[in-house]
Amino acid sequence: MAFNVYDMLGAINAAGGISKASKFFVEITPPPTLPIDYNIFFLCENAVLPGVALGTEEIRMPGYGIVEKRPNNVAFNDVPLTFLNDSNGKVLAFFHQWVQSINNFNKNTNPAGTAKGLPMNTFAYPKDYFGTVNIAHLDDSGEQIINYTLLEAYPLAVGDIQVDWGLSDQLVRVPVTMTFSYWDSETLDPGYVDYRSEAVYNATQSTAARVGFENKLEWEVLNFTDPQIIQNKVNLYAGFLSFL
Repeated sequence: MAFNVYDMLGAINAAGGISKASKFFVEITPPPTLPIDYNIFFLCENAVLPGVALGTEEIRMPGYGIVEKRPNNVAFNDVPLTFLNDSNGKVLAFFHQWVQSINNFNKNTNPAGTAKGLPMNTFAYPKDYFGTVNIAHLDDSGEQIINYTLLEAYPLAVGDIQVDWGLSDQLVRVPVTMTFSYWDSETLDPGYVDYRSEAVYNATQSTAARVGFENKLEWEVLNFTDPQIIQNKVNLYAGFLSFL
């Protein structure tokens, strides 16, 4: 079959044209401990539509000969986002406090207190700092082409920002790296539910909820009760270690 440029153009036009990289928006749903009172997604200057990769191991089925690659895990790369910084500093404050809700590293302002429910130099439970990030790719009319939802997302890094007296005509940009467990999209097959899949799901969720609740109780005991209870816990743990 001979190549015909008009056939190619016809196929592109039949598909609605080629989408443009400049048409997108990012919407963030932060964890409950971090309310957001302004539309931060209007300030996201660039983003990445996430991919997915299969990790593999090499095997030889008969023990010799041709090497086959068999998948054994799924990997998702972290997503870099760049935000324009507002003159009120709300973008920086938002991401700084999100990171602080993961680990309270500020030992200068109030070392004996708590921030975001965390004593100094402690880490939160994942469910308390997980958020959601939606990255939507749009067509020229503003209609959605595809939407990615990054689930169990949180900022892995808030990058350094260079300021310089010679950059009077430059805007301040905040680089943020978001990590997440997996993404969802309408391009994926939603699958179906049968009695076996539902039973496995319910059992898994029940166990996770029970373990999470018990851990939360231990956390509250260790951090918000009188010193004697805390000392009793320490003594119990020390006795356990002596048997190891």
